Amino acid sequence: MLLVSPSPCLLVSKGRMALAMEGHGLPRPWFEEVGSEFRVKLMGPGERFMEEVTVRPAWAKGLNERQVEAVLYVGEHERISRGEYAKLLGLSSRTAARDLSDLVGRGILDLRGAGRGAYYVLKSRSV
Repeated sequence: MLLVSPSPCLLVSKGRMALAMEGHGLPRPWFEEVGSEFRVKLMGPGERFMEEVTVRPAWAKGLNERQVEAVLYVGEHERISRGEYAKLLGLSSRTAARDLSDLVGRGILDLRGAGRGAYYVLKSRSV
């Protein structure tokens, strides 16, 4: 079915949306113009809806789930302290210190400051 659209942006959006859906292993969306309405039908994964995504990024290899959360948090908030990390994941101060120290040792995070004011940033942002 060929849809004629008054807006070229609409055609571009439909192409990107279809590619994104296919990239996630989902069927292409269905587009329909009905009078003055434009409808999009997205077909989901069905039975696979609640499946956990098991693909991890390359940088996460060898990290535990807590450490992955720490790196994602720093990526979003630009920094994290040991106390923030411990509170965020319900960890003891010692476990938080071990996890963050390991991330520094792996070259993923850099430690800035000392004592109570210390915090961690992504290695690539530490320049």
